[in-house]
Amino acid sequence: MAPSATAVMQTYNQDILGMVTRIDDFIVELVNADSSGVHDMSAADQSRLSKYIESARFYLKWSTQQPVLDLAESSSLLYDLPAAPTVPPIENSAIQDCIRLWEAARSQLVNSQSARRKVGLYPFDLDRVMGVIDRLESLLVDYIANVLPLDLPKSSPEVPMTTGGRQGV
Repeated sequence: MAPSATAVMQTYNQDILGMVTRIDDFIVELVNADSSGVHDMSAADQSRLSKYIESARFYLKWSTQQPVLDLAESSSLLYDLPAAPTVPPIENSAIQDCIRLWEAARSQLVNSQSARRKVGLYPFDLDRVMGVIDRLESLLVDYIANVLPLDLPKSSPEVPMTTGGRQGV
């Protein structure tokens, strides 16, 4: 039976919770990037995306190199995963592609066999998520950095600009 749309996703794995939280932040940043409303990606937004990719790789590498913990008294603790960020329509197709890849990485982690471990990832689950991250980096380096900006005078703008991000202190 498929989970309902309002079901809270959960994991036993502390590292998956940590990575999902980071991915959600990366998605929110891309949704609200200065470049999200145009068919271009600024050098600053490209640099930030590159840093997000580096951060994800480093966190996943770190989490899989740590010793597996003996957590006999807390192995049954379930952690609620945050709801996936809402992604409004975005003008920038390249940013849409990046967000879809982050969402795929998130889905791979949340639905992996490793989600039932307390920490770390099985090698095959790590390979799957790293494959998505490798593809994201290739999109940035091989496509975004070489092809954008695109001149689309007849098809742009299609959607309103996104918001400026979260408000408050």
